[in-house]
Amino acid sequence: MWHDADAMRPQRVSFAVGLFAALVAVGLGSAWLASLPPAIAVGTSYPGALLLGLASGLALAAAGCVAIVAYPDEQFGRLSVVASLSWFATGWTSPGVGIAVLFTAGLMLSAATPAVLAHAILTYRTARKESSVRVVVIAGYAVCVGLLGVLPTIVRATDAACAACPANLIGMTAEPALGRALLQVAHVVAAGWAGAVIAVGVRMTIRTTGAARRTLVPVLAPGLVAVAAFGIDSISSAGRPSAGIALVDRAAWTIQAGALIVLAAGSVLRIARARRTRSAVARIVLELAGTDEGGLQERLRGLLGDPELVLAYPAGGGPLVTVLGEPTVLGTAPGRRVTPLVRGGEVVAAVERREGIAEDADRMSEIIGAAGLALEHERLVAVSRARLAELRASRARVVDANDRERRRLERDLHDGAQQRLAGLALAIRLARSNLSNIGGQGDEEHGQEATLEAAESELRATIADVRDIAHGIYPAALADMGIGPALGALAEDGRIPFHLDAIPAERLSPAVESAAYFVISEAPAVSGAQSARVRASVERGLLCIDLQLDGAHGADLTELEDRVGAVDGTLAADVRGGSVHLTAEIPCAS
Repeated sequence: MWHDADAMRPQRVSFAVGLFAALVAVGLGSAWLASLPPAIAVGTSYPGALLLGLASGLALAAAGCVAIVAYPDEQFGRLSVVASLSWFATGWTSPGVGIAVLFTAGLMLSAATPAVLAHAILTYRTARKESSVRVVVIAGYAVCVGLLGVLPTIVRATDAACAACPANLIGMTAEPALGRALLQVAHVVAAGWAGAVIAVGVRMTIRTTGAARRTLVPVLAPGLVAVAAFGIDSISSAGRPSAGIALVDRAAWTIQAGALIVLAAGSVLRIARARRTRSAVARIVLELAGTDEGGLQERLRGLLGDPELVLAYPAGGGPLVTVLGEPTVLGTAPGRRVTPLVRGGEVVAAVERREGIAEDADRMSEIIGAAGLALEHERLVAVSRARLAELRASRARVVDANDRERRRLERDLHDGAQQRLAGLALAIRLARSNLSNIGGQGDEEHGQEATLEAAESELRATIADVRDIAHGIYPAALADMGIGPALGALAEDGRIPFHLDAIPAERLSPAVESAAYFVISEAPAVSGAQSARVRASVERGLLCIDLQLDGAHGADLTELEDRVGAVDGTLAADVRGGSVHLTAEIPCAS
């Protein structure tokens, strides 16, 4: 989960500035102590070495302080500071330091820098450690601090013949032979450990995707070079019969110092790259201000190098939706991962992207910081569209249910009440016929026949009314034959002159036909029109209706608009004098 910047940044800046000032003081003090005669530390063994050692330590310290401010959740900044301190501590092993505590600490920490450095580069940009990384890191501290630092200091392997050296506060015995043997074994183990670090680092580089590799390699590569130089120096030291500064020691130390400077620069380049990302996203936000919604996803695809990236938004506890308001399910494809984007403690979006981009957390953090407003805007648009789609779907379901009920009522009236009334009318006619066939009718018989005749007439009128009601509820021709015959029957009804200029011959979906018929049949009634002229055609997947209502006095078209809107259509009206011109467009499948 990626979060935007927090409110603690000013405090981190103040702390980092103070910390760097303290590290500068430590570095200058260490360089001065190392230069005091007799100066025999490797960092003073040739001209310019003292300045190079000071520059590399301060560069590492500066990179660590910057990382503490920029990426407080990562370990790299804190480990870089510790590595710079251990690097400065190598100068405390010079006899000229004159302070027993510093001299003893220098002996124990003289080889600690590679272990801390390996820890920093192998866990760079993530707080998670693979099992192999964890083993290598723990082994590094055991070898570099334990075997090469503390153990030789205890047996006084490095200062047994140094009469000018300050007191070794933890030295227990002076056994040069034993100490030298232990150091040789430790150097061999250290060389093997350096090889393991390089193997793990190379594997990390291979397994990392291109986008994340551009951030990882500038730090990991120089770190591995420094560790490799340490390993070569360890092999060389293991094969020498006595202690001393050889040419290979100077070369290895120089390579390490240069690698630390390159590593520090590489870590700062990450911040510069993040700033470029923020600037790019800021430009995108400005550009998106004048474009349609949905452009942010396309821009992020290009920015993160993932053409299949999907940006979705939460919609009030329901499924995630796209900016178009369409529900979507993320994370179902192999090799894809979904990560929430959090701003101000609230999830504003979710990104589905390649697995490798998950490691590029700093870039995503910059995106959240720069595009936060754009994300929030698109989220609101997506939620609004999703709710509008739900409303339209709900309205369509209501209209569909209403149409089904209308068709049911029409069938019930036609097949039930109307048929029974027709049967009753036939029975009355038969009764009249039988009564007329009986001879010698008196006044009473004539009265009965007149009553039956009146009942038959009334019943016929009732059947006509039922037929009209059934047709008004839902015309059978519309369900059986389509919009064309149904409008033809409507024109033949003759209530007002109804001219059909053009009507589609093909069948359309029931919902489209029902909506179109409703508009055409109800518009004259609600507008009070004296005549109507209709032209309808299917164009570009739309049923286009042009309805001219003459003699109309205006109308409330809300119900008609709702009916057309239920099938995603539009209705527009143009009132001119005594006529109303309606145009409707309804999406259709044909």
